Amino acid sequence: MSCSRRACPAEPCRTDGDPGSLRPSRATPLPSLARGTGRHRERPVTAGGRQRPFERPSGCASGTPAIPPPFSDTAATEIWQALRRSLSPNARLILRVLDEDGAAFTRLLRHYGGQSLRIPRRLPPEEHALRRTLGTDCLRRLMATFGGTVIYVPRCRLLLAAVRRIRLVRQFSRHTAAGASGCAAVRQLARQEGLSERRIWQILKTSDDLPEAAAALPGLLPEQGDT
Repeated sequence: MSCSRRACPAEPCRTDGDPGSLRPSRATPLPSLARGTGRHRERPVTAGGRQRPFERPSGCASGTPAIPPPFSDTAATEIWQALRRSLSPNARLILRVLDEDGAAFTRLLRHYGGQSLRIPRRLPPEEHALRRTLGTDCLRRLMATFGGTVIYVPRCRLLLAAVRRIRLVRQFSRHTAAGASGCAAVRQLARQEGLSERRIWQILKTSDDLPEAAAALPGLLPEQGDT
């Protein structure tokens, strides 16, 4: 990505996992960041004109929150598979234990990210908070490997921060391409993101290389700010 300003030597930034250039898989179109998370899926309409309720993801217990629209279970799985090499070893292990189920992995991170979670040895009752949140199938998979132990659930904080940096650099490039000066573009981004102008300039000197699927990550997980 290029911008009209005078570039400083790029400073590689860390992500939540292995360094190196990653290439996206284009086999299946993935949701983009531009689509946002505020759009709601339209419910399918039956022949009688009535709307059918949304189907719950496989493995979800009654009342288990689904991943946010417009993502499906399949889309969530494809996103995490594309980002596998950018995840921390701990996150990759948990994803593998969950049989690459991206929807279950997303629910785990959304509800318990950044926490130490005790995994029971035996399946708790249906009203148990962990079983209601994760679903029976997801909890059984965790129990099979981690039962009776405590695991740390990652937040993917560094990965989300890298996604945000890439987005800011692209926005800067769009502003300057439209005729704005570098200083004016930085002032606008600073007001928009709630950051100092100095921090924006620092971000513009970074160089992050992630798959295109990473653009959809803030829609799956709550954005946690810049680091």
